[in-house]
Amino acid sequence: MSNTHIFNIKIQERSLDSHALPPEDPLRELSDFEMRIRHFCYEYNYQTSIQVGDYVTQVFFDPDICILLENNLPQKVADLSQGQTIKISFCESCCLIIELVPQDSKISCSLQEFGYSTKKLHFDLDKNQVLKTLVNFINQVMEKAVISGFITFMEKEQYMIPVLIKAMR
Repeated sequence: MSNTHIFNIKIQERSLDSHALPPEDPLRELSDFEMRIRHFCYEYNYQTSIQVGDYVTQVFFDPDICILLENNLPQKVADLSQGQTIKISFCESCCLIIELVPQDSKISCSLQEFGYSTKKLHFDLDKNQVLKTLVNFINQVMEKAVISGFITFMEKEQYMIPVLIKAMR
């Protein structure tokens, strides 16, 4: 992995401070599964560390990771494994957009941070390491949702089908 930087997402401690209201769906637009995932992220609001090279930031399950899950993160990871460019946004806690562009065995990663000023960084990443990290992260989050009783093991497996089929080819 010479000339490549580390990419890591780690679930850290659970945040006991919540400034958000419990999730609601007054128009009944969400599936039962989606609502249970929202409730899980709200109730088990873990702080999560994102590291790309020497850049490190913190996000939370509610709302950042919840939004990623609702936007079908497993399919995005599968698309990345098949050579497609993806963007992962964390616009609630830290105003960060990560663009991942596959290039053979590497991924060109652009970070754009918004706020009082705009910061743009670039890193070359190892493609296999990025895919493994993303799949492991999704699995860890879903496993916590299963253990806490918000979803079933079968629902977790169904949700992860895109990465189980495509990302590990």
